[in-house]
Amino acid sequence: MKSIFRKIRYEISKSILRRGISYVKRKRELMNFENAKNIGVLYNATDEETHNLVVEFVKLLTDKKKQVSVLGYI
Repeated sequence: MKSIFRKIRYEISKSILRRGISYVKRKRELMNFENAKNIGVLYNATDEETHNLVVEFVKLLTDKKKQVSVLGYI
């Protein structure tokens, strides 16, 4: 009985998400490094050496007046 309700709930939530996504509009454009204001960095954070390299890279970007968002995954 619970599995039927879970399936129904799953299908309803999937439908709601699809409708919500269809309204999301964003402006996409290609741009070079000099014109970029915001930069995202995604990296594997399991290694301390990689983490230190990313910290240095972020410092370099912020020195160039870039807003940086960093996300490390494990």
